[in-house]
Amino acid sequence: MKHPLFFLFALTFVAFSTFAEPLSEKETDILKKRLVPLPNQVVFNEGPEVVLDGTLTVNVELSENDDNAKKLVAASFERQFGSKPNIVVTKKDDVPKDAEAYRIRATGKTVTLSASDLRGIRHALATLRQLAEPNRGTARTVDYRIPETEINDAPAMPFRGVLVVWYNETPTVKIEQILRLAAYYKFNHLVCVINFGRQVLCHVVLVENAFDPSVLDH
Repeated sequence: MKHPLFFLFALTFVAFSTFAEPLSEKETDILKKRLVPLPNQVVFNEGPEVVLDGTLTVNVELSENDDNAKKLVAASFERQFGSKPNIVVTKKDDVPKDAEAYRIRATGKTVTLSASDLRGIRHALATLRQLAEPNRGTARTVDYRIPETEINDAPAMPFRGVLVVWYNETPTVKIEQILRLAAYYKFNHLVCVINFGRQVLCHVVLVENAFDPSVLDH
């Protein structure tokens, strides 16, 4: 027969595995400073961390069905978190209606991303990456995780642009880095002045978080 203290220890372990300590004001402030730009509404709930691994279910809610949604989310999770979660795409009426707006709800083993179209889903994925941090206490990264979270966000203005001056000696890879960072931080336009003997003004619409560098060759 096992000692009664064994069962007390086991019960305590399960309780602490199920319910996490509430975040302190300092911890909340640190997490919010990772989010650029800061979403309109961010709430960190009490509860266990949401682990972004293969046991996770990602619900993608859109106003209209889009065959590319599952591919986009799968590629993003594999690239950013090294995981292959179960992804379920559904059509919903109560998604954010504004252009590029999105909503994130993360609890337990479920993350729900809601938006009217894929532009909002891309922004939600970028916010997840900014918020996520790798596991601690191991020699190598095993997974990424976030707090139980509710986020609602929409752009403050429809045109959010970056101005870049591109000289002949500027490496193409540097322009690609700028484009990727601009999209990551939810800018949607890039205006560049190209100085190759004469000035040429170009305008790039950033519609993808994963920018295709082949457009720089044109």
